[in-house]
Amino acid sequence: MTLTSPSLLESAHLSSRTRALLLDRLDSPQERPCHLSLDSFSLLERICDDILPQHLLLPDGVNVPLAFLLDQALDGLRDGWRYADLPADKEAWEKGLHSIEAHAHARHHRSYHTLSSAQRGELLDHALEGTLPEAVPTSLTPHQMSLWSCDLRADIIGTFFAHPVVQEALDISALLTGGDDHLQGFQEIGLNQRDLFEGL
Repeated sequence: MTLTSPSLLESAHLSSRTRALLLDRLDSPQERPCHLSLDSFSLLERICDDILPQHLLLPDGVNVPLAFLLDQALDGLRDGWRYADLPADKEAWEKGLHSIEAHAHARHHRSYHTLSSAQRGELLDHALEGTLPEAVPTSLTPHQMSLWSCDLRADIIGTFFAHPVVQEALDISALLTGGDDHLQGFQEIGLNQRDLFEGL
């Protein structure tokens, strides 16, 4: 899906480096995942919608390709750290998604995709709380699933709010701190106050 370039990218209060990063996020994603298996990627798309239903926040027809962006982010340095009890990111995400599917079959005898919204939510809650059954043979233990679920949620939410379409739709102007010549920052910082360069 091609997303329309937001007007905030034209602001003189945006540095060229930040603008380039935001424009990169607008590019059409690859047609196939680069790092996750097709089954895991399809499951991630469903989970992204379960954790963050974009239609409640964005205009009709606008949808940020979170699963593709998350798959792309599995390449490179990312944020430079991980839980000691988890494997490296690419492996952890593949195993975490595989474990979600395994628990769906063990609990409901069906694929995660075919579960009701309430059943999917319950499964994701148990994963986060570390209360998935130990007896189910999966790639990650319940403790590891809890850690990975924290990363999953943080990455979904962080990727969503880092996207320029979302920032425009939700009127987020935190990046408009100055152009290339100087760091201007915000002058009006009181409740319900706006600088002149911010949107209305």
